[in-house]
Amino acid sequence: MSHRNLEVLDDQSLYYELNESRTILKQRFGLGFYALAYPFGMFDERVKRFAYKTGYHCALCFGNTMSNTRFTDPFEMKREKILCSTSFKDFVRLVEIRCDFIRKIKYLTEHFATDHHRIKPNAAQQN
Repeated sequence: MSHRNLEVLDDQSLYYELNESRTILKQRFGLGFYALAYPFGMFDERVKRFAYKTGYHCALCFGNTMSNTRFTDPFEMKREKILCSTSFKDFVRLVEIRCDFIRKIKYLTEHFATDHHRIKPNAAQQN
């Protein structure tokens, strides 16, 4: 697996990256992973559709986490940038300040864990 910009991958490579990464994480940790963090925070409508098709329930891009609301497209939820230079102290501060965001992720994964109840990305609902 890589950490490549998903927007530039062809359909086959995009499907492989999204599907295989979930499979590997499930095998290694024994848990289902339903939230995707877009590499570099970059995505487009095609990437959102593929994330949904490969079983993700929501996805995160960069932005102000405080702007997430119940109306936010679940495939465009905002997350903080965590860089190699981010100290553990700064990381803890970010997490503590944004506990509402964490609760939303928990709610989505607990209440929409079956395909029947999954929320489609806003653009996919129109198709």
